[in-house]
Amino acid sequence: MDLIDWAYAAEGALGVCPLSVTVKLCQHIYKAYQLADNCIAAWSSGDYVLVKGANLGEGSFGQVAVCKHRRTEEECTVKMVHKERRSTLVEIDMLKRTDNANIVKLRGIYQQGTLMYIVMEKHVTDLDNAIQDPDGKPMNVAHIARQIVASVHYLHHKKLMHRDVKCDNFLMDRSDLLDKQCKVVLADFGTACEAEPTDRFTEQVGTKTYWSPQVYDANYGTAADIFALGVVMFTLLKGRYPFNTENKTRVMKVFIPKVHGAACVDFTHKLLQKIEEDRVTAAEAMAHEYIA
Repeated sequence: MDLIDWAYAAEGALGVCPLSVTVKLCQHIYKAYQLADNCIAAWSSGDYVLVKGANLGEGSFGQVAVCKHRRTEEECTVKMVHKERRSTLVEIDMLKRTDNANIVKLRGIYQQGTLMYIVMEKHVTDLDNAIQDPDGKPMNVAHIARQIVASVHYLHHKKLMHRDVKCDNFLMDRSDLLDKQCKVVLADFGTACEAEPTDRFTEQVGTKTYWSPQVYDANYGTAADIFALGVVMFTLLKGRYPFNTENKTRVMKVFIPKVHGAACVDFTHKLLQKIEEDRVTAAEAMAHEYIA
């Protein structure tokens, strides 16, 4: 399959217009496909070995487990996925193109049979598992907010869009999210894509709980990542999602107790604006007094 075939095949699946945008994206994915097809290194003869009994999860995408470097004994996370899945190729491409303190670090890529082994730095847990019930108490999570916004700001600056920003995809190096030293990174780039500020997308990917009204409309841009950050932020503060239906996402106003502070309330509201033009950009969010 050549590049043009890839582009036309992907145009409908990616929901990107015009075709020139799809071709640009496919140039990177096609390189990843060739890389996988030619094989970087066999897993069996690579630098890592699986840790027995350390399976972290399993789903339609494949399996996630713990592996250990043969020489340094550093423990990492390895995602084992089918090499011809589009999401696999996209994730490999995106991870190879990113280098930021708040983006998960790629350690290596290996192949064995039809599987690709994507080795990444290991983390203790994710935001979804670490969220606490605030029980009406103030939650000082500015140090977390700063990092999750920084990850999306970095992607948007590089003209990339994540499209599945959610609590589960923010990994932590410790279990206590209130620890001011807690480091957070964004992971899982299987639905990510290139995105200019003016690009519009129609493919409804990601997790509905985090969708903006525009994703429901199948006509969205990079601001959808910002709305998803707002959902993450609200969940951190309240211990629950702000919306659970499409109608509520479109019309319901969110209430954030003043106990969290005026700056925090304003910051979260600006992320969750229903209309894209009213929503802050990643750069504007980074400059907000709550996290600046």
